[in-house]
Amino acid sequence: MTTDEDGSTHNMGDDMGDDDSGGGNGEGKNKKRKERLEQNRISARESRKRKKSMIEELQKTVITLSRENKELNEKNEQLRQQLRDIGAKYPNVVPLQAIVEQATQSTVVLDDSAQSGFSDGQENASDAKSD
Repeated sequence: MTTDEDGSTHNMGDDMGDDDSGGGNGEGKNKKRKERLEQNRISARESRKRKKSMIEELQKTVITLSRENKELNEKNEQLRQQLRDIGAKYPNVVPLQAIVEQATQSTVVLDDSAQSGFSDGQENASDAKSD
């Protein structure tokens, strides 16, 4: 039995189990290992929770941007139709048909490239989950 500076007493055998220096029967190492594993589990759980939250936010963003893209494409088509109507009404003023055809071709290229990686918000969300 020993007495510390603060007056508390300890059994000499009690210090052996908590020592990481390799002395004793290894219970201290086992305890430290269990504590480390538990901290690892907690950290991994929190990391998965953060990742899940981030994926959900990204899925919401994909849905919002997909809706906005659809609305803009619809508006674009309306404006093109108006442009075609004006071109039909005033065919000699400006060669609008050529402009419409050129704009349609460039949009098709953009649509194809955008659709290749982003055809559906759920596909992108599943790609993010695999990381």
